[in-house]
Formats: sequence, C-alpha cells, structure tokens
Amino acid sequence: MKFISKPNFSSYLQFVSKLSFSLAVLVSFLSYSYSSYAMSALDMSGALVSVETEKTNMPVSFTLSTGVLNGDSHEYVYYQTGEKLSELTWKLDNVIMVGGQISAEITKQISLNAGTWVKASAPSTTMTDYDWTDIKNPDQRTHWSETETELEKGLMADININGVLLSSDLYSFSAIAGFHYDNWKWNSMDGVFSYPNGSGKFSDVVPGMDSNDSSVIYEQKFYAPYLGFGFNLSSSKWLFNSRIIATPFAKAEGIDEHVLTNYLYKDTFEEIFYFSAGASLAYLFTDYFSMNLSFDYQKYDSTKGDTKLTNLSTGATSKISDVAGISHESYMVSLGASYRF
Repeated sequence: MKFISKPNFSSYLQFVSKLSFSLAVLVSFLSYSYSSYAMSALDMSGALVSVETEKTNMPVSFTLSTGVLNGDSHEYVYYQTGEKLSELTWKLDNVIMVGGQISAEITKQISLNAGTWVKASAPSTTMTDYDWTDIKNPDQRTHWSETETELEKGLMADININGVLLSSDLYSFSAIAGFHYDNWKWNSMDGVFSYPNGSGKFSDVVPGMDSNDSSVIYEQKFYAPYLGFGFNLSSSKWLFNSRIIATPFAKAEGIDEHVLTNYLYKDTFEEIFYFSAGASLAYLFTDYFSMNLSFDYQKYDSTKGDTKLTNLSTGATSKISDVAGISHESYMVSLGASYRF
C-alpha cells in the first residue's frame, strides 16, 4: 500500500523546546527587570513610590475552553507513475476538545502566547477506503470499504509571539510568528466491503477476526512554523479578536499499521501549505474576567511524500518516493473563560 528516510522532525521539536525555554527566560528576565526598576524607586525613607509600584505588574491571562471539532484527514496511495491507487478518509465528527492558554503581555506592544487542546471524548465514526487497481482504467473505482473507527488521540498545540504594528483606543493590528502542532490517531475495526470478487463483512471472511479487533491503526503528525497577522477591536465591554496565519513549510508524518497483515507504513512529507483563520468575541464582565465564543479553521493541503514499508514479521524494509499522500482540514467552535492577573 505505501513506501526515505524520515526528515529530521526532532529539529522541529527542539525548536519548540528552545523557543519555550527562551520565552520563559525572557518573561523571567523582564519580571526581574521590572522588579529591579521598582526597587530603585525607593526614596531615602524606604517608602515605595506608588506610581512605580504599578510598573511591576506584567499582565498575565489564563483561558480555559471547551469546543466541538469537525473535519477529516485523508491518506493517499499512488502508483509510481503518479496515478492514485487508494484514498482513505478518516473522519473527525463532533469531537469534544478541552484546552488551556496562557498569555503574557511583556510590553504594551508584545505578548507571548502558548496553548494546547486535547480530545476529551469522541463518538464512533467511520473510515472509507476507495481503491483504483485497474491500471488500464485509472478512473474506474474497483474497491470500496467502510469500517467502524475510534479516535484514540487528538492534540493541537500552539506557541506564538504577537507584536502590535498599529493601534488606537478602538483597534490594533499586529504581526504574529509561531509554531503549530497537530496529532491525530484512529483505530479502525470491523466493517463492510465491496470488492470485484465479492462483498460482505470483514469479520465474516477474515479467520479469527472479532468485530472489535483492530484492522488498521493510522496516525498523523503535523509541524507548522508560521507567520500571520491579527486584528482586534475593543470597547468598554466587548473585545473582538481575529487572526490569519499560513506557511508553505509545514511538515508531516503518517504512520499506518495494518494489523491483519502485520505491515507498517511510515510516510514523510515536506513543504506542505498550512493555512488557519480564527475569530473570537469576548464579553468583559469585570476588568479581570471575561468569556468568549470562538471559531477556528485550519487546513493542510494535500501533499505527496515518501514511504518506508516494514514487514513486522520479518523486519524487512523497503523505501519508495512520492507514493504517499496526506491532507487535513478541520474547524472548531468553542466557549472559553479568561482571567487576567
């Protein structure tokens, strides 16, 4: 089904670790600098000037959210001549996500933000698999199957720095630089099929297979360093935030384990175009507490990559270029509560 070597994804993870560490050091340094500045405001009697006391504050906000995510991921297999052999659609239906974010306002113009979303629950869904095995008639679909699927893992993480370029009392326009990570994993079980030599249920024709046994386990990981812009509007009680980010330099991994045949496919992809847009509307109950309603959309364009095939029974491996494909598209509606210190 698929087929070199894995690009250095560890460099991306090292980048995130270094960036997180640098942001933490920067926050600590600036906090110490502000504290030192305030200490220097002590007069000869030891009293702290009240005006300078306010400058010791570095606004930090925490947000907790829950949302519903929908979308799908695609897995493709191609002939070496370029024609499509298989297309698998892994669905994301009404996935309940929970998330948290921390934001630190380093200066009036610069803020640092980090957040994570994880799957809380997800209903069972289906995976559909279409094949085109007739090389003489590449447009003629020959195989179809649909299996029951469970979403085992759902994770999104983001870290970014936001710098205000233009602002007034009512609006602000900012530049954004950051890194986004996605990780989705499905477990496909029993299902139905329609092949040229017959149709039926997998557990009826595969010896020893139970309806709850795994048939295919598939996982996607995306890594996206990005740039973008943000636009905000504010009033005394309402705050509107929006952003658009993109990059042509995202990377991805696809891991496909065929449990019934004992084969493992590891796909690697580079230069994926990633696009995301989001908006939120918040109501400020007090100067410190607010609630917001948000909508977020993201897409990783379909991209071809390389596959490493491993026979898990014998350990034999083979590698083939440009025979794998990957894509992802999803959107989420969420409700959050924020507290600002």
